[in-house]
Amino acid sequence: MEEFVWLCALAGFITFMMRWLLLRGLSPVNQQVIRQMFVEQLRASASACQLVEDDGAELTVRCGQIRCTIYFEALYRRCMAAPHRTMLFIRQAVQAVIAALADDDLLPADWRDRVMPLLLNDAIPLPHNLLLQPLAAELQIGYVFDAGGSLRWLTEEDLARMDSDRDTVHALALRNLERSCHSLVIEAPPPLADGRDRLLRFRTRDGFDATRVLLPSFYQRFAPRFGDADLLVAIPTRDELIVVPATDQAQASFLQWRLDAERQRSPRPLADTLLHLTAESISVWTPAKVAAEDPA
Repeated sequence: MEEFVWLCALAGFITFMMRWLLLRGLSPVNQQVIRQMFVEQLRASASACQLVEDDGAELTVRCGQIRCTIYFEALYRRCMAAPHRTMLFIRQAVQAVIAALADDDLLPADWRDRVMPLLLNDAIPLPHNLLLQPLAAELQIGYVFDAGGSLRWLTEEDLARMDSDRDTVHALALRNLERSCHSLVIEAPPPLADGRDRLLRFRTRDGFDATRVLLPSFYQRFAPRFGDADLLVAIPTRDELIVVPATDQAQASFLQWRLDAERQRSPRPLADTLLHLTAESISVWTPAKVAAEDPA
């Protein structure tokens, strides 16, 4: 029993010290170390892979006749948020690269039923030639389909090979996103005395929670739960969406304050401000804007 207590105390001390070092910029886990560990793990797992180019922002490797460009931003964020799990994250990243190298670039025959929209922050490095549409501020809409446990991006080259166009791809993606809502996981605190909700949080964790703000039915579906008020939506990360009524200025201000903390912990950060939803539009929220529209 004493040995168990001692081990628990030691583990707690190590975790505390790692966090302390990380917060002060002294952690042995840094970007250079992560990149080097990744390259070594990739060479050990796929000996045929050769380093072609490393410009500090991205890494290009060649395996046989296939060239692959690797972006490290998400991996950096995951490792820095949980340095004690760095090796696990690196092994997972290497496995994902090896799996991607084994896939062909052909679109599946049923891509029309599998294409989905995915929100992106254009401040994060993105693969070249993605099929993109702007949304608001730093947010853009990309398109993916499920490639057997991972997401495969749609590119401009894919669009050229399709018997389709941008508007059709976007409409199909929204249709498929709507279909995915049958499995939504939504949390809500107890409602107000008049039955109105005070907050809704999407926690489906399927990679598309934040993207569901694009649903044409979003406002009509959720505004009645807040007394048909305009909506404020926080999407700090890909897997989180929080809705509050635009009339609740105190809660909106608190959500805005929380956004930075949520984004810093996530490997896939999104918006650093709230979005203002009406029946007709999605725009960036500013307190002055909503206050001017609220006669109270």
